[in-house]
Amino acid sequence: MKMTAEGADALRGVFSGLVDSEFFGGIADALTQTGRDAEKAVIAEMRTQFDRPTPFALGSLFLVPATAQKLVAELDVKDRAAYFMRPQTQGGSRKAAKAIEDTLQKAGLLPAGWYCVPGAGATLDRYGNMSPSQITQILSQLKVQRVGGFDRAMSTNARSQINAQRRAGGRFFLRRVGEGKAPGVYQREFMGRTVTPVLVFVRSVRYAQRINLEQITQRTVDQRLTSNVMRSLAKVVQRLNRPGAQRSLF
Repeated sequence: MKMTAEGADALRGVFSGLVDSEFFGGIADALTQTGRDAEKAVIAEMRTQFDRPTPFALGSLFLVPATAQKLVAELDVKDRAAYFMRPQTQGGSRKAAKAIEDTLQKAGLLPAGWYCVPGAGATLDRYGNMSPSQITQILSQLKVQRVGGFDRAMSTNARSQINAQRRAGGRFFLRRVGEGKAPGVYQREFMGRTVTPVLVFVRSVRYAQRINLEQITQRTVDQRLTSNVMRSLAKVVQRLNRPGAQRSLF
């Protein structure tokens, strides 16, 4: 979302004592500060809309500051967080694969275009995301291991398999797409017969828009830009009128 200082020229006469670099530099500082205000407002909305947002989510925005030569400040989503944030800010389907989806696809266990969602047996961390340790257990028991940026099958002996199942609380097994209803990763109790879905494979994951980045940014511009501009230009004037300044306006 871009923020511009439309109407700044109307103030030029009020601050006629400033040279262009000082005047437009002050406007740029005000735009950048308004961008920071908008970023804070979006983060506050994340805390309201998301259940225990992660530091990754809260740090997913970046601000391009304005300059005296380019009076535009821009607030947007970082590329590395776009797969997560774009569906939240725009709604619709998630396009990019999560790490475990990418791993399972490379291992030939999940078809391209399919996604994973946590099942009833998923262990979630304090942010509501699937526990990395459980993901590691699943990949281990499915004999998939990430090595040096790619995935390969790994072999384990019977004893290590049993020990791994005991630590995980049961045996993970795969129900492939096309092998019946509700494909995914399931866990059977180690000492019982109960079967619980841990990862469910689905064709699409759709999100409703939860964070209206454009609306929040525009509201912040409406509320903060004018006061930020006046405050910023007043600071420029104050700096020029300090004792010892290279020049004074009065």
